[in-house]
Amino acid sequence: MKTKAHLVLYAMALFVMSVMMVSCGSTKKIKKDDDKLTSNTSAFQATSFFNNVVANKSTAQYLTSKIKAKITSGGKNISTGGNLKMKRDEVIQISLLDPILGVTEVARLEFGKDRVLFIDRVHKRYADVPYSSVDFLQKANIDFNALQSLFWSELFKPGASQVQASDFKITKADAKNVNIDYTDKVLNYQFVAAAADALLNKTHITGTTSSAYSLSCDYDDYTEFNGKKFPKDIILSFVSAAKTNKIELELSSISQNSNWATRTDTPSGRYTQVSADELFKSLTK
Repeated sequence: MKTKAHLVLYAMALFVMSVMMVSCGSTKKIKKDDDKLTSNTSAFQATSFFNNVVANKSTAQYLTSKIKAKITSGGKNISTGGNLKMKRDEVIQISLLDPILGVTEVARLEFGKDRVLFIDRVHKRYADVPYSSVDFLQKANIDFNALQSLFWSELFKPGASQVQASDFKITKADAKNVNIDYTDKVLNYQFVAAAADALLNKTHITGTTSSAYSLSCDYDDYTEFNGKKFPKDIILSFVSAAKTNKIELELSSISQNSNWATRTDTPSGRYTQVSADELFKSLTK
């Protein structure tokens, strides 16, 4: 079991480091329509479409779901189960279970507004630190709002809490897809939405100076959830030096259950506290 559980933890670390490439989103009044419209097909109202994408944002405060995780890394494949629990503006919690019986928790990741908690239950270790104490988080200028936008399948803009159409280049590339692009000094962000229903299909993030590293998050199989649509399939792909690590999450039994602890206590007893960087390095050996 330890070998398989270790692989789960290894993939978990890759997953965490993948999502750390993203940043967050500020609110201003939306300007008049179509300032940055580019269309290769028929005319359409760019800002109106953008507003529809934003309007598709879930208004639920809680989301809980069982997950099936299929992990591909370094030619190895493994499937395991777990749980995803989120409370908007407060926490994202991921629990991974052992891949044999699917009962025992082998790892937990908890992203709070000001705290990052990683628990390796197999090796009895944990890291409980602020975002500023995680080296790759600090370098990427990552905060909680960025991660929340990714997991809730929403548009976001680095350095802002909300988005406005005038900050993006909105392009109707073909009859099926609309690209919504934003570029800062470090990263290129491209959100691809379906022209028919303004639901996000993909978020793609690459460096401005190199495409050797990239993060893609694909969304599919949307289902009704609290009067909106939410994707049941989320696929995260991280390309690093021509190597692709992929985690496919299949959500089921999605609900608004709020009967769970939104803060996990720091482990005690036989657990050893280590730095986040030390934990990640050991998991990815």
